[in-house]
Amino acid sequence: MTRLEPFRLKSMWGNYNFDYACSLSRGRSGGVWKDVDGPFFMVNVYAPQDHDSKVALWSNLVAFIANHAGTFLVFGDFNSVRVESERSGSSFSSDDADFFNSFLEEANLFDLPQGGRAFTYMNTPGTKFSKLDRFLLSQESVNRISDINVTVLDRKCSDHNPVLLSIKKVDYGPIPFKFFKSWLSKNGIDDKIASTWIAHASDPLHVTLKTLKNVLKPWIKQVMMSEQSELKIISSKITDIDLRLDRGIATPSERQRQERLDLLKERDEISILHDMDVYQKARIKWDLEGDENSKFFHSLINQQRRTQAINGVLQDGT
Repeated sequence: MTRLEPFRLKSMWGNYNFDYACSLSRGRSGGVWKDVDGPFFMVNVYAPQDHDSKVALWSNLVAFIANHAGTFLVFGDFNSVRVESERSGSSFSSDDADFFNSFLEEANLFDLPQGGRAFTYMNTPGTKFSKLDRFLLSQESVNRISDINVTVLDRKCSDHNPVLLSIKKVDYGPIPFKFFKSWLSKNGIDDKIASTWIAHASDPLHVTLKTLKNVLKPWIKQVMMSEQSELKIISSKITDIDLRLDRGIATPSERQRQERLDLLKERDEISILHDMDVYQKARIKWDLEGDENSKFFHSLINQQRRTQAINGVLQDGT
């Protein structure tokens, strides 16, 4: 939705006695949600207490959802419960619950399970409890957004508990170390890894990886400094040969150009390893920061994240 029309708001609110503010999306805030394609509607509900008014609101929401294609997340204070166990200390209206459950069925909305507190409302004396606040998600999108969570938090000043919608992300802690593909082409890397792994085979996996990091970090730094020095020497030699060829004072072996070709090959081999590091760093940066103007790019990166994700490491049955 790029703009809001007053008549559309009136159809949801019921009158013109309100004001509103609208902030259009920019860049990556343009409605990108993992595993959700197409328009995504977020509808905030504050339902009235009167039964007939609530029935009218449910009908308007059903019509609105039916006339708009996309994924819906409907949330807020619905002032209704679905079953008797969602009330305590107050009367339960089966008619009100039936109409509310029928609304969920007709709108094809799924009541997301809530963790934390059992109720979302408590009166001041602490004698009446109800589950009035909830998040409802389009039924067809529940399986695609499998990592969504709803938690009822502790109540502060309000008589309603805040309800938190979050996406559960698996975090295995800090990455042990960065490893570049170019390192596998460097002489001695296999011996360094094998000797460290054998020496710490009885240690826990994270201890072995930490030790390997401490071994490889200074070694690779020394190797790369040596390569940079060698690259400068090779480039200087190529420049000297080119200068002598240009002035016509090159030696017979230099005129045959084999020495120069060998130097170019050595320079290219070192430069290719450097280019591999730059390419890998760029891929990582794109993966983390993304491209705010490319929907295709985001879908591609999300697919790679799912296929390349490490969900766990099994060692000795643990």
